[in-house]
Parts: sequence; structure tokens; C-alpha cells
Amino acid sequence: MIYFNPASIDKLIMIGTPNLGTVNAYYFWSGGKLPYSKVEDDILYNGLKMAFILYFKMFKDINHMEALRNMFPVVKDLLPSYNYGNYLFYEENGNKIEIPIENMSVKNTFLNDLEKRTLNLDRIFTISGSGVYTNKEILVETNHSEKIKWKDGKPIKSYKSNYGDGTVTTVSTLGYLGDNNIVLKGNHTNILYKSKDYLASILG
Repeated sequence: MIYFNPASIDKLIMIGTPNLGTVNAYYFWSGGKLPYSKVEDDILYNGLKMAFILYFKMFKDINHMEALRNMFPVVKDLLPSYNYGNYLFYEENGNKIEIPIENMSVKNTFLNDLEKRTLNLDRIFTISGSGVYTNKEILVETNHSEKIKWKDGKPIKSYKSNYGDGTVTTVSTLGYLGDNNIVLKGNHTNILYKSKDYLASILG
């Protein structure tokens, strides 16, 4: 799908954009959960979530995962792309076994397709955050009883990197999109304010 005519774009500036995706999206797309315990443990949130699940089960005859995906399809476009690399792994006899991203049932078809296209990198500018611990990969359990959720593995623990803004890793934002980039210390919100001088130099 073409969202705009590339010839009409003088400069494309992306700030904290998950150009290679983010592992946080896996929690929601694969299991209907958010990677934030404060939200998941909230009584009001759980009450609304349960009512939502019961409604679709009783009146729409679809399971809650299908309902969530239909209502929030954009989350699929936030999943890690092939260029992100393997992000799920399990442990066996003390060894780390990665799950090949190409073999997973959940795939980011949007970014995977976009990565095949030729881009004019001279027109692309990226601003990324760093210094804030950000989820990078997930340890999963592959032998579980879930049939609808977690088909590629049920999360046990997330592993973080301080090369990120708390939401998106630095590598994902930079996304192999050329040398027109800057990395700023700060979280996903701070980098917007800290980038004003860089934006001014780009826009002239």
C-alpha cells in the first residue's frame, strides 16, 4: 500500500519511530496483554477487559484474541520486523535457544514488505533516544497449554537494553536508514523536546 508519493516529500523526519518494530507489541498481539504490570494489575482495567471478552464471546461468536486484533490492527505493524532479528528465546539444559523470527506465526508483514523497497536515504532523518532501559528480547515458555494465545511462546521475562528510550530500542529507531541521525539521552517523550536544535538545522 502506498500512503504518499515519495516524490512529493522533501524531508522525512522520524522521532522515536519503531522502524524495526518493538518487542512490546508481542505481548498484546500474541496474548492480549500489556507489558506494564501497573496496568495489568489494575482492578478497573481487568473489569473492563473481562466485560469486553464476555461480550464478544456471547454476542459475536469470536474469541477475545480475534476481537482485540480486529479492533487494534495497528499493533501488528509494531511487531519486530525481520531486520530486527530474533527476539524470542527459550532455555533448554541451561542453553539459550532463539526462535527464528521467520518461523514465527506472528509477523509484521507491513515492515517486512517496506524493508524490501529502495529508499532515498538522503531525505530521511531519524532521532533516537538512549540511556533508558528498554525491552529488547523475551524469554518464553514453549510448552504451555494455551491454544488461542502465545502460539510462539508464553512470556516469562523480558530482557532490557539501555540503548533505548524506554519504549523503542535505539537500533530499531535508527533502522539502517543511513547516516542522517542523532541519538539523544532521554525517554520517548524527552527526545522530542531535546531535538529542537537538530530539527531547526534540518529544516533550515
